[in-house]
Amino acid sequence: DQELFNKYINSKSPRRRLTAKRISETVEYACLEESLYEACLKKEVNELIAEHLVDILKYEIGNTVEEFSSQNYGMRPHETRAINSIQGRLKRLGQKVYLLPNYWIYDKKSNDYYECDIVLITVSGIYVIELKHWTGQIEVRPSRWRINSTRYRKDPHLANAFKCRVLKGICARAIPACADRLRVESVVVLSNPEVECIGAS
Repeated sequence: DQELFNKYINSKSPRRRLTAKRISETVEYACLEESLYEACLKKEVNELIAEHLVDILKYEIGNTVEEFSSQNYGMRPHETRAINSIQGRLKRLGQKVYLLPNYWIYDKKSNDYYECDIVLITVSGIYVIELKHWTGQIEVRPSRWRINSTRYRKDPHLANAFKCRVLKGICARAIPACADRLRVESVVVLSNPEVECIGAS
């Protein structure tokens, strides 16, 4: 829609600026230049995008990304073990990933900070990992998880999903062109080795 496109591109109002979403409204068909498309298929280019996302998150909160050390982050013993285990598994996969323990994100709407146990950045997406050191038998159910068949706890994915939305918003504002394709997913890790989990994926 050339007319609508011209309205956005020529508007002086910040409310009518040409955003990534409005570009998709006004363009019926588009394709990447062949050299750019081929570049995006390369692993090293995807790794550069992941590095850029790390830089964005470092800038947002002032976190540093470095090799994990429990002394640097004041972690509890079970959290240290869980993070070391995750880090070891990722290294064996041979993929370039970034692991940010105890990462704090800021939500402008609520004017509040939220702690993420781990933010994991990979070429396939961003994962907000919540660590739970629960004991006994845990049955994964919608909304509430059943503990030892007698009591219930709220599904930790519910709170974690909110953190995912906040984090996706931070990244989308920094890289608008990637907003629609950016994956930010919730992962819950039960860190107690003796826990019995039913219905986990």
